[in-house]
Amino acid sequence: MNQPASPDSPTNDLWHSIRRFNFQHFRPAKFAALQKKRWAFDQHRCIFVHVPKCAGISLVKSLFGDFDCGHTNLRRYQIMFAPAEFNGYFKFTIVRNPFDRVVSAFLFLKKGGVNDKDRQCICVRKNRPGLDFFGYYENLQGDFAFISRKLGINATLAEANRNASREKDYRQYYTEASRKIVADFYADDLRILGYDFDNADLQSRLATRGADGRVSR
Repeated sequence: MNQPASPDSPTNDLWHSIRRFNFQHFRPAKFAALQKKRWAFDQHRCIFVHVPKCAGISLVKSLFGDFDCGHTNLRRYQIMFAPAEFNGYFKFTIVRNPFDRVVSAFLFLKKGGVNDKDRQCICVRKNRPGLDFFGYYENLQGDFAFISRKLGINATLAEANRNASREKDYRQYYTEASRKIVADFYADDLRILGYDFDNADLQSRLATRGADGRVSR
């Protein structure tokens, strides 16, 4: 059986280059606008994928100051960056237990917010994450410290956009029926990110990280 190409394989680099060229050629104004949104990433040779409701605003403010990367997914970053840049930059994100994030998003949606599946943000191919590091919302302080050291930035995590309407643990918002609905809808996210309803395996996953912060898969 043929193995799928790795995110930085020559085959993927070719398709990356073709997609980027076509976008630049047929949508020049949009391409130029994207190039204006990359200055902080070029300065620190990194790419941050901001998954909604995962402390992204706090992280960006703390690391990059007055910089707005929006909720740009990894495939759009392939348009923004050439293959050599995309492969060479440190690509990272913060993820969160989907059961917890759904509650946070539900409270946010009541105020007019938006929500996406994690895998729609972090995959360059179907269900194949293309990042160098997954930070965990449940280990936010520790993972922020790792990211800061990796980027050579002396920073303290600021608190921004916190949802003050949350009054209890996310698990207390669920019935058996709603738990099953979320489990079915986010089945791929749960599998890819290694979460379960109670975060029972989180500490063991953190323990599998190497010196570079990667989690064994």
